[in-house]
Amino acid sequence: MNTDEHRNTDKQKALWIAVWLICVHPCSSVANSFSPNPAGNFGIGTTTPQYLLSVKGTVGAEEFIVTNTGWSDYVFQPGYRLRPLSEVDAYIQANHHLPDIPSEAEVKEKGVSVGEMQAKLLAKVEELTLHMIQAEERNNRLEEQNQELRDRLARLEKGAAGVAPAAGK
Repeated sequence: MNTDEHRNTDKQKALWIAVWLICVHPCSSVANSFSPNPAGNFGIGTTTPQYLLSVKGTVGAEEFIVTNTGWSDYVFQPGYRLRPLSEVDAYIQANHHLPDIPSEAEVKEKGVSVGEMQAKLLAKVEELTLHMIQAEERNNRLEEQNQELRDRLARLEKGAAGVAPAAGK
C-alpha cells in the first residue's frame, strides 16, 4: 500500500468514526439517514453517495479549507492573454455566461467544485483588475493629451489676440 492509499484509508477510518459518532450513535436523531456504501463512500440523507461524503441537503460549517486546487496567479504572468472586453462581451452575448465559468445547465448537471470555482472567480477578479489598470493608464494618457491640447489652444488664442485684424475687412 503506497502512502496516498494509506492516507486515504486513514481518512476513511476517521470519517467512519466521525459519522458514527454523529449519525449512528443511538442518541442521534439522524441515525436512520446515514448510509455507507461498499465503495467506502458515506451518505447523509442519501442512500447512493457518490463521494467520500455525500450530503443531501444543506451543510453548515464555520469554515471550509480547500487544498487540492490550482490557483489563479497565472493571470499575472507575462504570457497571459487578457481577452479584450469586446471579446468577452461577444462571448457573453453568444453563451450567456462568462468565459471559463460553467453555465447554469452545466452546474445543474455536474455540480461545481468549490475550490475550482473559487480559483476561477479569483481569475476573473484578477482579469478585471488588469482591465482597470489598463483603463486608468488610457485615462491618464487622455488627460495628458487633453491638457496639452488646452495649453496649445490657449497659446493660439493668446497669439491670435495679439494680431490685429486686417484693414478693410
